[in-house]
Amino acid sequence: MNIIRFFTEFVDDYYRNVKIGGESITAQLKNKLFLTSLAFLSALAIFSVVPSTIFLYIQGKHTLIIVELIIVLEFWLLLLLRRMNINLKKHLLIVTFYVLSIFFINESIESGLFLLMGVSLIALLIDGIRYGLICFFVNVLVCVSLISLNIRGESEYSFLFTKDISYYVILCVNFFSINIFELYFVWLLIKGLEKSYIAEHQLSLTLKHERNRLEDQKKKIEESERLKSSFIANMSHEIRTPLNAIVGFTNLVAKENDKEVRARYTDIVNDSSKKLTDLISNIMEISKVDADALSFVYNEIDLNTLLEGVKSEFSDYKNSKVNLRYNFNADGIRIKTDDAKLIKAIKNIIENSIKFTASGNITFTAGYDNVRKSLVFYIEDTGKGIDKSCIDKIFDPFYKIDENSPGVGVGLTVTKFYIDKLGGKIDVESVVNMGTLFKIVIPVDTL
Repeated sequence: MNIIRFFTEFVDDYYRNVKIGGESITAQLKNKLFLTSLAFLSALAIFSVVPSTIFLYIQGKHTLIIVELIIVLEFWLLLLLRRMNINLKKHLLIVTFYVLSIFFINESIESGLFLLMGVSLIALLIDGIRYGLICFFVNVLVCVSLISLNIRGESEYSFLFTKDISYYVILCVNFFSINIFELYFVWLLIKGLEKSYIAEHQLSLTLKHERNRLEDQKKKIEESERLKSSFIANMSHEIRTPLNAIVGFTNLVAKENDKEVRARYTDIVNDSSKKLTDLISNIMEISKVDADALSFVYNEIDLNTLLEGVKSEFSDYKNSKVNLRYNFNADGIRIKTDDAKLIKAIKNIIENSIKFTASGNITFTAGYDNVRKSLVFYIEDTGKGIDKSCIDKIFDPFYKIDENSPGVGVGLTVTKFYIDKLGGKIDVESVVNMGTLFKIVIPVDTL
């Protein structure tokens, strides 16, 4: 087993960066088995060539010495030529063994037939039962030809036949029997090895897939833990900031007599209260998303009314550097949907655009597509944009592209959950430093 492992590892290392061919696992196994056998034969030839050459030289068989040396050289060339077509290698090896068999038959019919038996076996090993049977029938033709020569009494071949013809008939019959049984049992062995190899290969693939899945799961868990830790840290800041403003400016309102100053302080308190309410609402929503405990209430509503509801959420928005623009095409369209969830989803996206747009425009376009029978919403901004590597992550819970930006990273997660539950789809297109476009399509029939 150690010898087999040695030659197998040699083939794996030497042909590491070479495609040995074979589309199926079985074909790859046969090609690998052929190369391993070739490596073994090449090594065996080196060890046997010296004593064999000495023996043949003593016998005076100089032709066989030349043939043997050529075959040893061919073995090594076939093994070392990595880019050579592997099927061509197989055919050359079989032809070589047939040539060698002919030379041996000239010396001794018994040894020649023994070598022919090995040829059919090697053909089976390297290219399957069909190739092995083809070589077996070629062997049969060789035996029939030899018997025919003996019967006809050709004088030029008389040196081959030193015994009675019945001996050679029995020899050939025994040769056929042994050869066919040998092929059959070796074929059964190879089939067993193939099944074992395929099962081992499939198990290896399954284990590799499972290992990759577990590694991905581990990374996700680690990322989730990191995001949760970041979320807790952000929560502390995000809650404390508006809460401090509420407490601080409430105390100032109580002490201030100037009506204009009090009104300004009151606006700050109201704005901070609204931010805190939205934050707590998002946190409550994400907890329901995780638990899949959100309920949807579908109402009949005019689309214009729904869009005006979105618009009213930003009635107090003022920024001299950023224009918030609306483009609605929804006259006379009534639908049935969860308007509160849909308004919240769109609001989250617009707030996100406001957060990352320092100057330029934020445009909210909405309407009904009669061709697709769908609500269509576009929120486009001229903000800082999103890198391509981050687009797939922005809907993950607690994920923030910029850790220093306000918010806790749950708004877009809630938005995507709402859109998915409403049967819609949300897509994002973005170019860094040029802006981002959110596209929402929700199939809805009009009433």
